[in-house]
Amino acid sequence: QPLEIEDSAAVSFRLDGGGVGTLQSGYYLHRGYHTGITIWGTYGRLRFDPISDRLEWSRKGSEVKIETLPKVDAYPALVRAAVESARGFATPVVTGQECLRDLQVVFGAYDSARTGRAVRVDK
Repeated sequence: QPLEIEDSAAVSFRLDGGGVGTLQSGYYLHRGYHTGITIWGTYGRLRFDPISDRLEWSRKGSEVKIETLPKVDAYPALVRAAVESARGFATPVVTGQECLRDLQVVFGAYDSARTGRAVRVDK
C-alpha cells in the first residue's frame, strides 16, 4: 500500500568557532523535491541538488551561478570500500570514532527534542 506520510525534523546548532546553522530534513508529499543541500552564509549561498546534479552558488548581491556536475553514483563505491575494509584490504571510509561522534550528535538532537533544552556534544 502506498504510504501517505510526511516526515520532517529540524536541528539548530552553534559551532565552537561561532557559526550557527539549522539542519532541516524532510519528506513531503506532492512537493516535487526530496533531496538537496543548501548552505546560507553571511556572504552568499551554495545549493546542491543530487537528483539533477546541479550546483548553484552566489555571493551576496551578485547573480546566481549554475553548473551541472557529472553524474556519479557514489553508493556502489561506498559499499565496495566497506567490503574491502571488512576484508582487511583497505582502510575504513570512516573510523569507528567518527561513527561514534555522528551517533552522539543524532542522540543529542533526540535528547534536546525530548527535554526542550540545548544539548552540548563535546569533542
